[in-house]
Amino acid sequence: MPIREYRCKKCGYEFEEIQMFSDPDLSRCVKCGGRVEKVFSRNVSAHFKGPGFYEVDNRKRDYKDAYAKERGVDKDSIP
Repeated sequence: MPIREYRCKKCGYEFEEIQMFSDPDLSRCVKCGGRVEKVFSRNVSAHFKGPGFYEVDNRKRDYKDAYAKERGVDKDSIP
């Protein structure tokens, strides 16, 4: 679930809420009850975990050569 960031227009309080994509945006500050606006974060990161990612992606050529030799496969067949 995404973390949405909000800033109160009245008191300036900034806070985050974990909300589902289907949840409506918040409209009131949790601190003072004033109206809030959504803040778009500049610090976005992605974490790729789990199956489906090659363990040799973005590796140096000598690592790929050693990997191919160890497993007995053609080094040019490794992505």
